[in-house]
Amino acid sequence: MIYKSLSTTFLTLKIHKGLRTDKLPANVGLSALGLIRSISGHDVGTEELAHLEIVGSIVSQLTSGEGAKSFDRYGAGDYYVDHANAVYPQSAAGAPFTAAYLQSKGDPIADLVEDLAAEQKARATYDNILRLSDDPDVNSVIKFLRAREVVHFQRFGEAMLAKLRGFLRNLKGIWHLSLQFYFPKIKKS
Repeated sequence: MIYKSLSTTFLTLKIHKGLRTDKLPANVGLSALGLIRSISGHDVGTEELAHLEIVGSIVSQLTSGEGAKSFDRYGAGDYYVDHANAVYPQSAAGAPFTAAYLQSKGDPIADLVEDLAAEQKARATYDNILRLSDDPDVNSVIKFLRAREVVHFQRFGEAMLAKLRGFLRNLKGIWHLSLQFYFPKIKKS
């Protein structure tokens, strides 16, 4: 089950001897993304691409009409030389977006752990942006995107729960497995 409060989200999984396998989802054998679709009713991957588009729109609007001197003044002169005002997806350190960021092993549990980590890294990045930004319009969009990452983390957690139940349901003995994930409050410096 997933428990949510304002500052902390816990995902707790308890598996005991005598687990009723008839109460497990029928789709335990699905791939990680297929399982997410069946749990959440939508495609998380498509939404993640929309997040890139939203962030690109923010950057485009913030830099529209800015010249080379503005970019240079804010330490982004090198970016301007290569891309002018165009949106070029790259990290804050200047590493261009690459498919290497998308990890997949073909093993649902390994892929779900990777997905859980990716959602947390995105949430942490949005937290850092909120600490740096004083623009209320930008902040409202970033808060929305951050909230979506938390929801995705919860959906991936539900998928992990279903996969682990499927993995452990045939084992004999007493099993107790507990996973807890904490979301820290955002502190503005």
